[in-house]
Amino acid sequence: ALATITGLPVWQTLMVNSLVDFYSYCVSIVGVMVDGRVIHGRNHDVDNPALFQPILHRIFIKSGGAVIGEAASHAGFIGFYTAMRYNSYSVTYNTRMSPHTNTNQILENIQREWTPGVQTVAQAIESVVLQHISMDMAAQYLETKALVTPAYLILANAVPPIAAKDQVVGMVITRDPSALNRTDVLHYPESDATKWYLVQGNKDYWRTDDSNYAAAVARMCGGTTDWPVP
Repeated sequence: ALATITGLPVWQTLMVNSLVDFYSYCVSIVGVMVDGRVIHGRNHDVDNPALFQPILHRIFIKSGGAVIGEAASHAGFIGFYTAMRYNSYSVTYNTRMSPHTNTNQILENIQREWTPGVQTVAQAIESVVLQHISMDMAAQYLETKALVTPAYLILANAVPPIAAKDQVVGMVITRDPSALNRTDVLHYPESDATKWYLVQGNKDYWRTDDSNYAAAVARMCGGTTDWPVP
């Protein structure tokens, strides 16, 4: 049905929806400037950009007849892995590859798809943006909802301006399929007034080396946590 609607061949529709199970490298970054501006960025690294770039599109999310947010996705993909609810929060999804090596768990992930109440991460993000109006509500859902796969969910506060002491600016939710594994939170400002960003790749960087994570941190103000000059 998806292939018919989008006009894509069936094999490409299957590839779009299976990509994150078999192969995905990405980095999400949440940063807060000294003037309270919050920047949430995500890159999606694929080896075949010529295949995926033409079907990348911008989605406007409607609820109750009104546009409440937007997402970036590929034609034929079910759900969102990059989305924002206007004037509230943004959320991105990074595949969690280590210590959960996806190639060894694909069958387990597929089997979980048949379990009632379990969602793919992309469908969980879609549900969050449609149903939850605040970052706190979104975080609670993403921390507790049963998911098909391990995942990193990265949230950023999109309610301007960010200026209140210790206000939550962003967070990284590290998930096992059935439970929360870890949560990292970024405040404005941190108690030491220096930590201004969160970075997440595709591995538990606190347990194992992640070259994507290391490269991203090295390029954030030369690897320092000092706040940038506005």
